[in-house]
Order: sequence, then C-alpha cells, then structure tokens
Amino acid sequence: MGCSQSLYETSNTNCIFFFKTNLLSIKMEANESIRNFISCVKELSEKLGDIGEKVSNTDLVTITFNGLVQDYQICVSSLSARGKPLTFDELTGILL
Repeated sequence: MGCSQSLYETSNTNCIFFFKTNLLSIKMEANESIRNFISCVKELSEKLGDIGEKVSNTDLVTITFNGLVQDYQICVSSLSARGKPLTFDELTGILL
C-alpha cells in the first residue's frame, strides 16, 4: 500500500464522515422552503453516493422526517401511520 493510496483512503473516510454527519444532523430552518430543505438532503445523499457510501431509502425518509420543522409534524404523523413504507421520492412528491 503506497503513501498516496493511504492518503486517499484517509481523505475518503474523512469525506464520508463529513457528509454523513451533515446529513444526519440536517434540520430545516424556520424560514426555509421545503424545496430547499429536500434539495439539501438529496445533495448530501448524492455526495455520499459519489464516494461509495450509499444512503438507504429508509434512512433518507427518517432523516427527512426528523429534520422537518414543527409545521410538518401532522403530515409526518399521518405518513408514518401508512401501512406501506414510503420511498424518498414519494415523500418528496407529497411534501412538494
């Protein structure tokens, strides 16, 4: 294992840590549009995918639900009670 390979692996691990931490802690701001919030979630997920760290559909739905402002909690409760699990695409379609 050469130095450049080791450096790349460390860099990739740091990128995964950075993007995953940001994704897991993402919160919608009170004055932020739902479109912008969803765009941020997608962007972080895609960046993780680009470096080989796939984010599951279930995780994306959960992260989105947890990041929504209080105004959306009735919607979250209703959608969570569905018998069939939501996909992230279905959730974004409903929210938009």
